Amino acid sequence: MAEPARVGLDPEWRGSYNIDEDDSWVDPVEAGIGPPAPAEPTKRSAPARAVYGLYELAGAIGIGVTALANRRARGKVPEPDAVLRCGPIWLAPTVEEWIATSS
Repeated sequence: MAEPARVGLDPEWRGSYNIDEDDSWVDPVEAGIGPPAPAEPTKRSAPARAVYGLYELAGAIGIGVTALANRRARGKVPEPDAVLRCGPIWLAPTVEEWIATSS
């Protein structure tokens, strides 16, 4: 029985593979052994939520939590619908209306 071909990484170029048959370095995509081509990007929408915490609200408007805290301090964010021990909570209608009117 024939010995299986050995495949290893080229130390000089991380994307190459050594195929033992002719001992040459080949491009993995050309050889058909590389990763699949990336899928076309799809437009993602924020998941439907019933409530938003600080992290969820920051993510929904595309900013970081620190920037959200700064906006809250300046009164640029609606008052939370409730404040729990874990932090402020906004209901979905509050957030969705605010996003729609502030855009």
